[in-house]
Amino acid sequence: VAVLANMPAVPWGEWAGVQHRATAVRIPATAGPVGKDLIVVTVYGYPGGRDGAGRTSALLGPVVDAILGAGLPWLMTGDWHAHWEVVDALSAICRSGAGYPGSALQPQTGNQPTYVSARDQRSIDDVWVSADLAPLVRTRTVTDLGLGPHRAVALSLQFDAAMPVFDVRALP
Repeated sequence: VAVLANMPAVPWGEWAGVQHRATAVRIPATAGPVGKDLIVVTVYGYPGGRDGAGRTSALLGPVVDAILGAGLPWLMTGDWHAHWEVVDALSAICRSGAGYPGSALQPQTGNQPTYVSARDQRSIDDVWVSADLAPLVRTRTVTDLGLGPHRAVALSLQFDAAMPVFDVRALP
């Protein structure tokens, strides 16, 4: 997994045993669009139905604790290998009001599958935002880039300040 950014980004967070499945950067307030440091996280969950959802939830536990404990705005992207509602750590974020998936904030695209194969269509990838960034979400798009069964998910946010365009990509 990787986070690519065309702005200063500092590696952030350390989660023993899951470095190959979760990575994060902190974009300093002086370089980012929100006036505070911004945490950007990407996660590659575990495949395997209910068992995979449980393992993904366990993987996310310390990551989510660190994100919420930082008290900073955050974005989290991921291939959860399951719908977010069956990944306990993700549904707990939503129930608590600490953050939301783009599919819930932009319901007109919420049912678009993010994984399409000859035998299956599911929504298993998304971009999440912290509650303080949720009002800034303007659009969510799901695009087939022709690179296999996963579709690209993009979330656009509108910030108050005039800022240059920043491109942050997470590669699960």
